[in-house]
Amino acid sequence: MKIFESEDVTQFSLRAPAKLMSRVRHNARANRRSLNAELVVMIEQSLPVENEKADAA
Repeated sequence: MKIFESEDVTQFSLRAPAKLMSRVRHNARANRRSLNAELVVMIEQSLPVENEKADAA
């Protein structure tokens, strides 16, 4: 499953507590996703939905 197109990707480093990353890894395995895909889904779910018209402006 492709979550995003490669040309739309920005890379960055993340520092997080080991226990938090362990929980995220556990969730990723349970959801059959990579760690990166799990983090993307978690971030998207935590943000309000944007209006597509506002994106075009």
